Parts: sequence; C-alpha cells; structure tokens
Amino acid sequence: MAREWGSEELTDPYVYDAEPNQTVLRLGGDAFRNSLKSVCLVETSQKLANLQREKLGNGSGQGLNFEWYSSIGEVPNDGVYTMLVAHEFFDALPIHIIQNTERGWREVFVGLDDSTTLIASPPSSDRTVTASLEHKHKFKFVLAPGPSPMASALAASSPRFSSRPIGSTIEVSPTSWSMTKVIGDLIRGPGGGVGLIMDYGDDRPFGDSFRGFRAHKVVDIFDEPGSSDLTANVDFGYLAEAMSSSDVATSLISQRDFLLQMGIEVRLKQLLRTASENERRKDIKDAVNRLIDKTGMGEQYKFLAVSNKKEGDVDYRPYPFQKQTGEVENHQPT
Repeated sequence: MAREWGSEELTDPYVYDAEPNQTVLRLGGDAFRNSLKSVCLVETSQKLANLQREKLGNGSGQGLNFEWYSSIGEVPNDGVYTMLVAHEFFDALPIHIIQNTERGWREVFVGLDDSTTLIASPPSSDRTVTASLEHKHKFKFVLAPGPSPMASALAASSPRFSSRPIGSTIEVSPTSWSMTKVIGDLIRGPGGGVGLIMDYGDDRPFGDSFRGFRAHKVVDIFDEPGSSDLTANVDFGYLAEAMSSSDVATSLISQRDFLLQMGIEVRLKQLLRTASENERRKDIKDAVNRLIDKTGMGEQYKFLAVSNKKEGDVDYRPYPFQKQTGEVENHQPT
C-alpha cells in the first residue's frame, strides 16, 4: 500500500482501518509515516472504541492523528489519498441465507427445535407472562414456506447466483455489499487511493460456512447463543461486484501467494538467525508453515487489493497481485 502511494507521488494520505488494530502503525517507513495526515479507525462498538482510545491515545505520541468513526460512510472523502485496511472485518458482518427450490428462492430462518420446551413463568408485577426455553439445543434452521421480497432481491443481487442448481444454499451479506460500495467510492474519490481486504473466503458464494467460535474452537452456532463469535466466509466476488460501479481495479490472491511474493522466506531467515534456542526456531518455522500451508490458512485466507485503474492499463494490478492465486511457484520453508 505504501508502495502504491509512493508511485502516485502524493503526500498526506489518510489511512482507514475497518478492523482497528496496530496494523496501520507498521505500514511503510518513516517517510510514509511522516506524511500521514490521519489514521481513521472504524469501530461500531462504542465500548471497543473506548478501549482502543485507552490503548492508542490520540496518536500524538507517535506523530500520528487518530480519529474514530462508527461507520465507513462517515469517513471523509475530501480529496486526500485513501489507504484502507479491512482485516477480518467482512466475515463478522450479518448474512442472510437463501435456498433455491423448485418453487424459487426461499429464505432460511431460525426456528424452534422439536425438542424445545416452553415453560411459562409466573406473572410479573405488570401481569405479563414470560416464557423460558429449556434444553441445550433449542433452535434449528427452517425453510420459509413461501417467497419473499428479500429472497428475490438477494437472489438477483449477483448474476452468479442464477446458475445455482435446485437445492443450493447461499450465504449473502447485503451489509457487505453496501460497505464495499462505499469503499470503492472512497478509493475512486478525488484523492485516489488503495485498499487491502483480508479474510477467510474465496471468489465464490458459500452455502454452509456459517459457524461459531468460542475459545478458539468451532462450536454449534445454536450452542449458548450470545456466548460465541459468529462468522461466515467472505464471497470476494460479491465484494468486487459491489465496487464495479466505482470503476476501481480489484485483484485477489491467496495468503500463501501474498506472503511468498512479499518475501516471507527472507523474513523467516532473519528471524531464525536471531533465535538462539532450537525450540524457538521450531516455533517460528511452524508458524510460517501454518500461514502458507496449502491445505490450511495459506489457501483459505485471501487478500483482495482495491486500487485506482491506471490510465492506459486496463489490466493493472498493484504489487504483489500481478500473479493470481495458483500462479506463484511452489515454496516451503525448511
């Protein structure tokens, strides 16, 4: 991203972090950091935003200016070069599930499991009767009995969905569409820009990736509702379609290809030289192998670049996205 900014010979960029962390603080060298006008952090939770303020301060101690926004739509688009980072942001956004049936597309809802027991509690002071649920598994997915405007709109939101066979289920995030459209407009704005979106997913729709995480383990999404992080794989093709009207360039590669192209093997050798204990060296190599594992994170995790199209180069791709997924030579740290 800093390389793209440098190639434009621009100054005073904005950096937007759609999943606030310290990634933005490590971008580029001193020349880049000294040119930053502002670091804009997008955080929908006021509680988390306050925690971030406590940890980061206002940025003055680092020569930076931190600003918080509750939505991407609030960030300025005022002629300043934009650099946007969205790290594991879209996988946490709400999804709808629709299924293609012989009678057309239907929404998939959450209903009560047959084993659920409803118990009426005694009337409260305002004479209302409440119900409580028993048993561990109380909910299940149910198919809507008929069509709905939402199911029809979601099915028509991408031309790729029309070819899905009968029985197919698709997870669709209209929230992701709306937010990505804003991102495209930001980067295509008067100041130009570049963006990097990193998440689990692929260039295709998913039908059964919706899952819960608790204590770093996958759990049933209906197990103790409210106690788990819910996530779904990102359809990067859907994000690219959302930005098509903004006329920006998008390129997708796997995490494995991105890291290999960015010199992870060189970085690995540097770390191994400074590691004095064999156990530490093994931990470092295992961590790198996990990041670029073809059967794991290396292929499951994707990087989407968003950039201004270059005049006279309709196929422009920023570095290291010149090679798409699968085109990078085989590498394995030893």
